[in-house]
Amino acid sequence: MFLLALFFLRLSLAADIILYQPGSCNTTNPSIRCANIAPGTCCQAPSPWCGVMGCDGCTPGTYLFTYSSHNCTDGNHAWCVEPDADAGPSKCCLDLGTLDYCGGSWEKGRSSAGAAAVVGSIPAGQRQCAEPSVMSFVDGQGVWRDIHLPAGSLGRATRLYMNGEWEGLRVFEGV
Repeated sequence: MFLLALFFLRLSLAADIILYQPGSCNTTNPSIRCANIAPGTCCQAPSPWCGVMGCDGCTPGTYLFTYSSHNCTDGNHAWCVEPDADAGPSKCCLDLGTLDYCGGSWEKGRSSAGAAAVVGSIPAGQRQCAEPSVMSFVDGQGVWRDIHLPAGSLGRATRLYMNGEWEGLRVFEGV
């Protein structure tokens, strides 16, 4: 029973880090996502997914951090805090520029004064890392696709996507 309670507590403390190609955090832009990751977990990605970063499931007061390395140990590249709901529709959307590798993470309930202390506070080798598990894009026929990426398949899926090899990406549908 205790383990079941811990499982549901972890799910309630999970959010999706979304990395987009350069542009904006518009949900119609191609993206990859680390789904249901815990606070402090590094979502790691290669170019071309290091354009901008946002969060799905982050509530007001959630801090988002971007990093210019894939393992989130280099100190932060940028950060912001999700606004309160009454602040309007604005959400954090962090510009990463053009990086070869990047990472992102989220933390809950930090004060703005404490946010700087969080950055890089998890020592190398102790931070949990995650590879994106979902890729979203429009294929050659103009159809929106959300495909599941099994562990270790991001590099292959990215190459197929960048080369417009839509049939090759279909192997990830329904996985």
